[in-house]
Amino acid sequence: MTIPKGYKQTELGIIPDDWEVKTFGELGSFSKGSGISRAESNTGNIPCVRYGEIYTHHNDYIKKYNSFISSEVAKKAKLLHCGDILFAGSGETKEDIGKSIAFIENIEAYAGGDIIILSTIANICDAKFIGYVSNTSFVNKQKATKGQGDAVVHITSDSLKNILILLPPLSEQQSIAEALSDVDNLIAALDKKIAKKRFIKQGAMQQLLTGKKRLPGFTDKWVERTLSQLGCFISGCGFPIRFQGNKSGELPFFKVSDFNNKDNDISLSNANNYISKVIKDKLNCNLIPRNSIIFAKIGAAIFLERKRLCDIDCCIDNNMMAFYPNNDVNANYICFLLQTISFGELVEATALPSLGSKIVGSIPLLIPNNRIEQQAIATILSDMDKEIADLETQRDKYRLIKSGMMQKLLTGEIRLRKE
Repeated sequence: MTIPKGYKQTELGIIPDDWEVKTFGELGSFSKGSGISRAESNTGNIPCVRYGEIYTHHNDYIKKYNSFISSEVAKKAKLLHCGDILFAGSGETKEDIGKSIAFIENIEAYAGGDIIILSTIANICDAKFIGYVSNTSFVNKQKATKGQGDAVVHITSDSLKNILILLPPLSEQQSIAEALSDVDNLIAALDKKIAKKRFIKQGAMQQLLTGKKRLPGFTDKWVERTLSQLGCFISGCGFPIRFQGNKSGELPFFKVSDFNNKDNDISLSNANNYISKVIKDKLNCNLIPRNSIIFAKIGAAIFLERKRLCDIDCCIDNNMMAFYPNNDVNANYICFLLQTISFGELVEATALPSLGSKIVGSIPLLIPNNRIEQQAIATILSDMDKEIADLETQRDKYRLIKSGMMQKLLTGEIRLRKE
């Protein structure tokens, strides 16, 4: 292997000559968080971090706080200092154990129990940089080998002390951290914009789908109808295992497992199984026409916010059902209207909740008598969905850019130096 000029071979691979391989133990000293139960996490106005929040609310460095404690609770918690790195001492899997975040503010804040704290030496490392590098794949792999336990996985400060990281000169650490946080800011701004657009759409749905706000030019009365009065239900059929993963055939065949991700539409791009029309007839499978609304009948998929409007002819398994609207009903409008219904309130709270056409068909719905008004409302809401989807695509693009930047910047493949 040829080592490029200006680079050297190390136990972590080829890195720039002026970079070092260090252990976490060489970057500072370790201590532990303490106190702060769930009940105490909303008792005052002093910010704090609980170990579970490292997994659920933070990435790389702390941008905002989710828990606030009183001065009494703070007495038994661990005071943080700017530059501290917080590791989650417990977790569910070895792959996730020891997720870490940097505390980069000069404010009073505290760490709860099951958090391991690395207090870094300021003139050696930039805390935000360490926040990024300590969650890279080559560091996470080392953490995973040191995780102990099965049902609950633990990691200790003694184990973290020996984990190796790549450390550029301090000025380059700062440049890398600044570049990555710039992308983080773009992602955060898009997340904020997406949340605002979703809030606006929610308000529009509450106004337009109830008749509280009418679109110009429409004066017809609205009527109350049950779903059964607006169309017919079509049942699915058993899916033979021999067709699992079959890509040949004219008709996509969707299983309820394809329905467990609320981001997956019933569309050709998400089809994993196909059958031929001949096989469909032999199996006595019902054809689900395009513009049908697909429902999951069992399990967690029932509770997804979105009920799918399929854009293709297809078949479905017997754990799903379809609703095909009459000609005087706009399917997209009904699909939006069904988003406002809590299906969890319609089923029994069992280990495997189930939903049937009798229950769904009896749902009363208030709808415009004029199909053109239904379509106009659905078009407005669809345009809002598209705007949100475009913003999500843009945000996901920046996330990919950040991932690529981390791969190259945190390994020294691309250099950033302050002049």
